[in-house]
Amino acid sequence: MGSGLPEFANVGLIVYGHKGTADPADQAASCNGVELIEPLLGVNVPRTEAIINQIEPKGWTGLAKALEVAEQTLSDKELAQNFVIILSDGKETCGGDPVAVANRLRTGGSEVVTNVVGFVVGEEERQQLELISQAGGGRYFVANSREELQKALLLSAEAVKLWDQVNQCIIDNLSGYGQCINVQYLRALNYVTRLRTKLSEDTGGPAGGGFIDRQYEDLYWNIWRKFNQLREENWQQYDRDLKQLYPG
Repeated sequence: MGSGLPEFANVGLIVYGHKGTADPADQAASCNGVELIEPLLGVNVPRTEAIINQIEPKGWTGLAKALEVAEQTLSDKELAQNFVIILSDGKETCGGDPVAVANRLRTGGSEVVTNVVGFVVGEEERQQLELISQAGGGRYFVANSREELQKALLLSAEAVKLWDQVNQCIIDNLSGYGQCINVQYLRALNYVTRLRTKLSEDTGGPAGGGFIDRQYEDLYWNIWRKFNQLREENWQQYDRDLKQLYPG
């Protein structure tokens, strides 16, 4: 399957629950067995799939430890757009607090967004996984089959596609980076405006009064902050990526 990620994205792979067994005697070894087995490199879907297919989930579920490894891996990536995608078939069983770690990732210097995919999980597990995604500023995706899993993994990477859209804008229009960021910014604002207009039409009046107005003003500001960050803080990294993809 495709990754849904831009070609110039860097992707790493952290695994957990693959060492030891679910026996209590193996808990310590299993919980401490979280590993970064693929460093942050370019997108290589066949290689990543081959590695994943060799991994057998058989131990304890160290979600907090896995997020801590991600935190260490992304500690010097303040100027990049950073995402973590957690795939889990259960809740934390190693005594950690993955919700707190996800929140720390989001509010730290690297501003990591954490998306979570729950694969065939029960209600109790789903509740914790949803809390992780909320604390991490991301989304939770349900997957109850291999097909749904593939779809969820693609959707969980959807936010990163902004870079792909900007890149395509440059290619299609021979435009500069800043101009194409502005195009995406205006599209986002137009989308919010359409939602606000639809809400007004559905309710037969103003869009929920002052409270809703404040919500939309906050949303406009958040969109501006994010796109301004993309335009200014990430230009050098994007410029380097673009030159590697299209030398000369």
